[in-house]
Amino acid sequence: MLDGPIIVDSRFAGVVCIEHIGPARSWSPGEIAFAKELGNFLSRALTNRARAESEAAANLAAEELRRLIEDANAPIFGTDTDGHINEWNGYIAELTGFPKAEVMGRSLTEDFISDDFREYVREVFDRALRGQGTDNYEVPLYTKRGNRLLLLLNATPRRDADDQIIGVLGIGQDITQRERHLADLEAERASLTQKVEDKTADLTRSNLELARAARAKDEFLASMSHELRTPLSGILAISESLREDVYGKLADQQRKALEIVDESGHHLLTLINDILDLAKVQSGSMELDIEPVETSMVGTAAVRFVRETAMRKNITVTFSCDSAVATVNADHRRLRQCLINLLSNAVKFTPEGGEVSLEVKANDKADKILFTVTDNGVGISAENLDAVFDPFVQLDARLAREHEGTGLGLALVREMVELHGGGISAASGGKGLGCVFTIWLPHTVQVTGGVSDLNFPYGHPLLVPTTGKAETALVVEDSDVAVTHLANFLGKANIDFAVASLDQSIPDQAFESAVDIIFLDIMLDDISGWTVLEELKQDERVRDIPVVVTTVLDEPKRAKALGASGFLQKPFNKFDFEAEISRLFAGPNTTVNDEDREEPDRRLILLADDNEISSRPIADFLRSKRFEVVIAKDGQAAVDLCRTEAPDAILMDVQMPIMDGIEATRTIRSTRAGEEIPIIMLTALAMPGDRERCLAAGATDYMTKPIGLKKLVGRLNTLLGITNQ
Repeated sequence: MLDGPIIVDSRFAGVVCIEHIGPARSWSPGEIAFAKELGNFLSRALTNRARAESEAAANLAAEELRRLIEDANAPIFGTDTDGHINEWNGYIAELTGFPKAEVMGRSLTEDFISDDFREYVREVFDRALRGQGTDNYEVPLYTKRGNRLLLLLNATPRRDADDQIIGVLGIGQDITQRERHLADLEAERASLTQKVEDKTADLTRSNLELARAARAKDEFLASMSHELRTPLSGILAISESLREDVYGKLADQQRKALEIVDESGHHLLTLINDILDLAKVQSGSMELDIEPVETSMVGTAAVRFVRETAMRKNITVTFSCDSAVATVNADHRRLRQCLINLLSNAVKFTPEGGEVSLEVKANDKADKILFTVTDNGVGISAENLDAVFDPFVQLDARLAREHEGTGLGLALVREMVELHGGGISAASGGKGLGCVFTIWLPHTVQVTGGVSDLNFPYGHPLLVPTTGKAETALVVEDSDVAVTHLANFLGKANIDFAVASLDQSIPDQAFESAVDIIFLDIMLDDISGWTVLEELKQDERVRDIPVVVTTVLDEPKRAKALGASGFLQKPFNKFDFEAEISRLFAGPNTTVNDEDREEPDRRLILLADDNEISSRPIADFLRSKRFEVVIAKDGQAAVDLCRTEAPDAILMDVQMPIMDGIEATRTIRSTRAGEEIPIIMLTALAMPGDRERCLAAGATDYMTKPIGLKKLVGRLNTLLGITNQ
């Protein structure tokens, strides 16, 4: 037996400390055996106690974990190694609508994952069972109502006390609403994209409608042009025929009456041209031939144009130009047209004995050139100043108004000036106190006595002499009528001339004759005038001689680009001729009267025109010049007559019934008999592209109604090679 008390301290699990309190002595074998038994007992007791405490702690921990899982504010579920559900907290139960009792033991992938995602989810959980954590995987679940639920899942392996993997614990985040928001956002983006596409389509349709409206406007203007020009053509043609004594000799009183008819007809033609010009500007189809223009020359030409009208009213017209303002970048013809319009208005609205002036100078900053037209006429009230540039506006709209006009002139001036990058203003002291109209253009070119470089194919400058006088000229023309017409102008300007022989070198003739200027027609027989112009500018002997192109073609840019110094579009009048000569040589004022012509050879002309007002005077005039004429009332009749009559030339109207002139021309050109017959298209249409359309159909030439009958005969003579005229 052990002597004395024994204290057992079990404060440390698994450690037993036995302490004998009392006097020390040796233990007997029995005491030792007893002590061992007691130690073993106590050790087992303590071990069992420790195990019980450990299990209790484990159970407590497991309970705490279940409570945390159950109360977590996130969807949590768990599966065993076979994928059967063994954890399902309240959050996921609420999300899915499945209570825990309904899902425990069921397969997660088979019962709650759709077919298209099962393999994907199995792979996620297999990775976790292999001890690999899986983060941020999107796992779709189906709710009890069949709705799709999307969880962003972190799956981790679940282990036992021996660290063995016994399942997977999934902790997720409900991203269904986020996906819905993203889907809504994508839908909204798609909707916005569709709206943009729809709006773009609407704008495209609107642009197409605007384009169609613009085409309709052009077609309307072309139609109106035709309807206006057709009767006007008859009026002017008959007037010209009568004045040429086609229908017999006229008395002086009759001739004066015809002059009124002719003047009124040309005035109407001017109005039609103004309407078409304004339409071209507003539609963006008008092109400017911008070049350095001498301000003194263009001003002189404009003043000269109105001087005769001013003299009849005893109005003094003066012109002054600042010597420091030599040139301005502008379209010469359009700028002259604007100045003539302003001066004509000033003369019209100024009473007899009044004064009109044109002044050209730079502004104070010298960055603009000012063209100022001043008169002491009827004036404009302050409230009407803003309206003077509106088209079709007449300030005096009374039936008994004193001055005629349509109100187009100033509107056209404004549009043309703005095309140049400039502007126009009007000022007046009021009724009876006169007006001041000022055009300003950018002062971008300052060249005295010459012209700035342009883009020429042969590297030479455009020669425009500003001093001296032309004494001799070479006329390159194949029409005697055109030669006679030009000879009148040259004679009045005291310029001697020679007519070039077209079967010899033009540069050689110009060099041998030592001429000062060359007048070159473009539409020559057997050779192109453009080719002749190129030859002249390539020949060093004559390249510096100024060349004035005279042609029916409206191609001033091409002429200038190839080296021409001047351009006169046929038919040109004495004012046009004077303006060009003044611009080139400061030549004298000239007056031109037409000379009588000899008659052409007798040839058969087929005239296709359904309008008797147009066709009768043309036919009568041609017959008076010893042409034979046969008339077709429509395009099909023209085709038939071409086969049976074999005409020497055809005058083809464009707008005709049954078959129009374009189709008739194509049909005639498709036959062997009609391949070489000259065909001149006659049309009252005057819109961009009409000439090209006619030429593309096979026309030899193109003339716009009203047609000058002399000019028509000259054109026929050229095409038919008639020289005895």
